[in-house]
Amino acid sequence: LSIRRQRQMCIRDSNQVRSHLAARRCAAGLDFLIAVDDYKHTRGPDDDAVRDRAKEVHERFVSMNAPAEVTLPRRVRDAVAHKISSGKVDNDVFAAAAAYVSKALARDALGDFVAAHRDDSLLLASL
Repeated sequence: LSIRRQRQMCIRDSNQVRSHLAARRCAAGLDFLIAVDDYKHTRGPDDDAVRDRAKEVHERFVSMNAPAEVTLPRRVRDAVAHKISSGKVDNDVFAAAAAYVSKALARDALGDFVAAHRDDSLLLASL
C-alpha cells in the first residue's frame, strides 16, 4: 500500500491501529496525524481560532519536550516553530512534519500491521 493509503487507513481505523502502534511506542505519531487532519478543518470567526489550534498541536506534539513529542528532524521542528511564532499559520504549517511522521510510521510500524491484518474483513472493507 502507498504511504498515503496507509495514512488514510490509520485515520479511519485509528483505535485498532493505535493499539498496534502503542505496543511499538509509536501511538503519538498517529495522534499527531489525526490532530493535523483536525487542524486542517479548523474554522473560526477569525484567524485567532486557527492560530490557537496550531499552537495547541505544536505544544502537544512538535515542541521540544512536548507531552506527546513526535520525532522530527531539527530543521522541520524549527520551521514549524518559526511559522507559529510569526503567526503565519495555514493548512500547510504542519505539512513537512506530517510527511515525515507518515513515512516513519509506514517504515517502522504500519507495514507489519497491514501484513498481520491483510485477511481481516474490517481492514479490507476500509481499503
